[in-house]
Amino acid sequence: AEGASLSLRALEGESIRVETLRQRKDGSLVNVDILGYPTLTGGEAVGAYVVYRDISARKQAQDALSESEEKYRNLIENLNDIIYSTDENAVVTYISPNIERIGGYLQSEVVGRSFIDFVYPEDLAGRMDQFEKLMTGTAQASEYRLLTKDGDPRWMRTNSRPIIRDNRIVGLQGTLVDITDRKAAEEHILIHAYELEAANDELSHTQKQLLDANLKLGESEAELSAIFDNAPIMMILVDEDHRIHKANQTTLAKTGRSHEEIIGLRGGESLRCINAMDDPKGCGFGID
Repeated sequence: AEGASLSLRALEGESIRVETLRQRKDGSLVNVDILGYPTLTGGEAVGAYVVYRDISARKQAQDALSESEEKYRNLIENLNDIIYSTDENAVVTYISPNIERIGGYLQSEVVGRSFIDFVYPEDLAGRMDQFEKLMTGTAQASEYRLLTKDGDPRWMRTNSRPIIRDNRIVGLQGTLVDITDRKAAEEHILIHAYELEAANDELSHTQKQLLDANLKLGESEAELSAIFDNAPIMMILVDEDHRIHKANQTTLAKTGRSHEEIIGLRGGESLRCINAMDDPKGCGFGID
């Protein structure tokens, strides 16, 4: 029916070209390209030529290419890293779609603009120098803050390499990795390191005071007691049964106990510790 319709259209003077399916003798389907055009005599259509071409191989190649492009597109869109390219003037020529998830920008809002437009202002110094160095072929990773569409900074690590055409560097292509969480963790660790160093200095100072006071114990037992009571760290004295017979003010404050309540307890009991590997009853009971 389709073939007859195409032939009729050609007989009416219409040139046609369509791609469709035909069935072989064995029942299998084949992709064909149908060309039809009229045969004219004295300006009138007296017949028609209809040519069928097997285009199965071409269709398979097209389908394979489409599938490959779809896989590549899905891969790019689901990457955590941003993929980009620039021309030799630092103008962005491509940015992967995940820039919207990370930076808030649509692709169309980035492509065609200098990458400098998206660098956090405090990190602008040296960025073009870095770009020019990379354009000479020098591979060097760097870190800076991306200015998001909302105006917030996000730490990025970039790796790129030159794009070479006809033996000439015409731009850069590379990746941007969001390292904001890593930077926050590093800052958190640094703050705690400073706090620990300060606590160690304070402990060393207190230990030195105790040592100095101990050397003068015969002269000033009251001074030693005052240092013990007012030390900013928890300190206790225990007897041979590991029971507390003296605790300083910091210990009383931290445990929430009075001096009368804490005397006679073991260290773990004073802290209300309930878990211990050495005794099922809790810490403070493991040492007899």
